[in-house]
Amino acid sequence: MIKSKRILLVSLIAGLMSGCGGGGGSTATPTPTPSPTPVPTKTVVISGDLTPAVGQSVSLIATIDGERSDAADISWTQTSGNPLSLVAKNSAVLAFDILKAGDYGFKVDFTTTSGTKYSKDVNFTTTTATNILNVRRDFASREGNKVSFKLSNPVDPVTGNVVTGTFTNVTWAQTAGPTIILDAKNTNIYTAIFKAPVVDKDTVITFDVSALHPNGNTVTDKVSVLVQDINTIPTSSIYDEVVAKITPYNKSAPMASGLKDCIYANYFASPCSLSKINLLGQDHIDPTVDQVMDRVITSHPWMAENFRKFLTEEDPHGDFKKLLRSVSAIVISYDIRPSYYWVATGAIHLDAEDLWLTPEQRDVIDVAPDYRSAFGKELNYLMPWRYVKDDDYASSYYSKNSRFTRTVKDLVPDLGSLLYHELAHANDTFPSSTLSSVTGTSVYNAFQLRKGNTIADKLTTAHPKSSTEMMALGQVNFNGATITDAQKAYTPDDVANFFSHDNAPTEYAYSSIQEDVATLFDAAMMSARYGIERDEAVISLKDADDSSKSYIISWGQRGRVTDPVVMPRSKFVFDLIFPELNSDTFYGALPAVRAFTVGDDWISVLEFEKTSSAPQKARGTSTPRPIELDLIRRYK
Repeated sequence: MIKSKRILLVSLIAGLMSGCGGGGGSTATPTPTPSPTPVPTKTVVISGDLTPAVGQSVSLIATIDGERSDAADISWTQTSGNPLSLVAKNSAVLAFDILKAGDYGFKVDFTTTSGTKYSKDVNFTTTTATNILNVRRDFASREGNKVSFKLSNPVDPVTGNVVTGTFTNVTWAQTAGPTIILDAKNTNIYTAIFKAPVVDKDTVITFDVSALHPNGNTVTDKVSVLVQDINTIPTSSIYDEVVAKITPYNKSAPMASGLKDCIYANYFASPCSLSKINLLGQDHIDPTVDQVMDRVITSHPWMAENFRKFLTEEDPHGDFKKLLRSVSAIVISYDIRPSYYWVATGAIHLDAEDLWLTPEQRDVIDVAPDYRSAFGKELNYLMPWRYVKDDDYASSYYSKNSRFTRTVKDLVPDLGSLLYHELAHANDTFPSSTLSSVTGTSVYNAFQLRKGNTIADKLTTAHPKSSTEMMALGQVNFNGATITDAQKAYTPDDVANFFSHDNAPTEYAYSSIQEDVATLFDAAMMSARYGIERDEAVISLKDADDSSKSYIISWGQRGRVTDPVVMPRSKFVFDLIFPELNSDTFYGALPAVRAFTVGDDWISVLEFEKTSSAPQKARGTSTPRPIELDLIRRYK
């Protein structure tokens, strides 16, 4: 999507300035006198779980009185004990699980903005406990940013294995820090969601959490967030919400300064100049993985490492490296949801939920739902979608309450489709054919000069959509428009008639002309490159009294991108994004569109030749896949 709810574009309209910083210099520079190394005058204080038990979720919190940890350079090292999985070693809060009894040691190095270097060692011997609850994950958050915690599923206190049943009587009681109010819209008792309050110094907020275990015992845990004091954000900031601290994957990359100051930050008011941050393809027409990684910035280093693995191992045709030519940066952060592309900076922003490989990595990712999940609740129909392969879901379902490990290949269905989608937005704005002639004072200014000449503009002129009803519903479901009485009265059959007689690939294509382009492209690419097709359907709501009447299909297709009314539009987009490829050959190899049987139910039907009598279960788990997952758009 061209803009995000998170972002103030109004500041950009007037702000076509040439850079983020600036300043001139004199004609002569005197030889500087070497400054003495600052002498430490304070001490690092480590708080948190200093007498942890085996099986416990542990946190160590490093602070220095009068210093802002957010502005410091911090590094944790494990110095003794059974090796642990440490995924936030660059944060003031180090969180991990103790899996084996023994002695453990850690060291934190803390360098302040003045260059003063501090270090502190901490050692402990594990204890034993029986009534352990695991709340994940303690972390550090900037004041004003979003905070979330989650419970993990109950385990046997002796073996540590997950047990049947769920926690009940869950309570979240704040015991330290300025009073906060939990998000009242969150009805999931396994999670706590709130916004970090404004503070005048680094401040720890702590909750005591208790729950009734399926075995009848009450279990407890303590969880904390270090709310970090930060510089006052100017009212002219491009972002209207606080964003996480990010770091370039390669701190010595040619445009590392622009990545840090001009992409995902609260302290710039207008787009930076092309000399400070430009499009990757302006410098590298055939980029290598290393050159791509020079444009990656993340909140946690593992995110960049996993992204690199994906590009190296799961991009056999080099599509993503080519498509990434049209972006200025790749941002991956724990607080991004949904993923999006933004023309103001030319960057794609990726939700880290699509990149984790270990449960420890997943622990640091925000669990707050997509803000759009509340849209369209009064409508009388659903339009689910899913990616499938070999008559089954292409991706497995991983409950956020459980602990899983994934391979890089497991990322393909979700991360692959996400990248094709977001990079379609970038190439819609700056197709590869234009990269040698990008002009303007900034990426945003270059976009303004292309207004009316993007792929979305050309598609809308050459192959317009026609259903006014679906266009209006798209604004309700994805942009929060007010629902009308007429829309409330639409039946699934009504909507099936509106949609099936038009030429859009999916309902989301009606949210904007840019999403029309992206959904035409991502479906074709996933089918061609990975043999993964997309299902679309119009179904009834859940019937509280008769489950046999729940989620009944009024219309549905698999592989709609090859429907005769849709394929010409998809080929039109493909030819403009990948002019070097033969679209006739490419689309000629795609599977033909197939129709679902009207009257079947969405949950049971994955195979065309037969149906299952029970809901599909996620591979490797015993948990049925929630219908809600087929309704979520993970991107913009």
